[in-house]
Amino acid sequence: MVLFREFSLSLTKEIRAALIDIYGVGWYKAILVTTRLGLSIPYYITNINDFRFRVLSNLLKGFVLSDARIKRIYTSNISLKIDLKGYQGIRHNLSLPLHGQRTRTNARTRKYLKFNLINK
Repeated sequence: MVLFREFSLSLTKEIRAALIDIYGVGWYKAILVTTRLGLSIPYYITNINDFRFRVLSNLLKGFVLSDARIKRIYTSNISLKIDLKGYQGIRHNLSLPLHGQRTRTNARTRKYLKFNLINK
């Protein structure tokens, strides 16, 4: 295992698949970073020397926000919607699905969680 920030990257995975384990890095960012670094497709973390690892970490610092910051932005967006009392904010308060999903037969987990939180 290689530690990068607070994440541990698996040595047996290919470099792009290992980068996806970092919160905030998807396929697109992983491919973008590895092509900027000039790594070929079947490249594993065990093949990276110290210099390339430092360059990789600097590239990721430029492309990726920290996970705490991403979560803070996400929760602030939700609280803003709740404060504005828009449709999605009301649905958040009621613990119901937001994007037009069916609630008569689906959304059992959301309803179940809401029911348990009210009755406790």
